[in-house]
Amino acid sequence: MVVWLQGTHSTKVVKFVDDLAFTFATVEGKTVVHTLSISRIGQGDMFQNRKNISIIMGTVNARLPYERVVVLQK
Repeated sequence: MVVWLQGTHSTKVVKFVDDLAFTFATVEGKTVVHTLSISRIGQGDMFQNRKNISIIMGTVNARLPYERVVVLQK
């Protein structure tokens, strides 16, 4: 089974928008997650993309323990 989710996150102060995508798949009975968080504008994001993934995966792990996370690069 494969589940794909997408969404956005806006920073609090400047309201920069990041695009988020997650794919959850079952491989040999284990959950594997592919993640992607991309800033729409700008070169540096002050680690916001990493924070986006960490926050969401922390919530996911509380409900659906996963085997590994693969962070996709832009």
